[in-house]
Amino acid sequence: MKQLLTVFFLFALILSPDILSAQTWQTAVTDGTKLGVRDKYGELESYEATFVVWIMDKVKFTANPINVEGDAWGEVYWPFDFEDGAGQKLETFPPGYFKVEISVKGEIVARTDFKMTLEEFEKSVEVYKAQKFKGDQ
Repeated sequence: MKQLLTVFFLFALILSPDILSAQTWQTAVTDGTKLGVRDKYGELESYEATFVVWIMDKVKFTANPINVEGDAWGEVYWPFDFEDGAGQKLETFPPGYFKVEISVKGEIVARTDFKMTLEEFEKSVEVYKAQKFKGDQ
């Protein structure tokens, strides 16, 4: 009986879904263009998150991976924390509709989207500068 339970346990372990897909992920778009992700219950303890923004499903911009601890929010700012395909930092970007993919350990764990107006972009510049200034103190 003990051997049968061991075989059953190993079989269940092999067929169980990856731990990342079992997580409860939260996403947020705030202050115009601050993008966030969170492991709601902190089950991973720490992880590295990568944000990718797509424009018209064709043009891809990537932020450098960020380290997140427990159930804290990991945040990046669009477009300031992103680079184009040539590795150049973005300083500005026209308003529009954007799709976001967030990956952990190479697996997409969340998708969201946002629409940015000119007013929201101008607000995001102010918020970003305030955050950078606060972080430099």
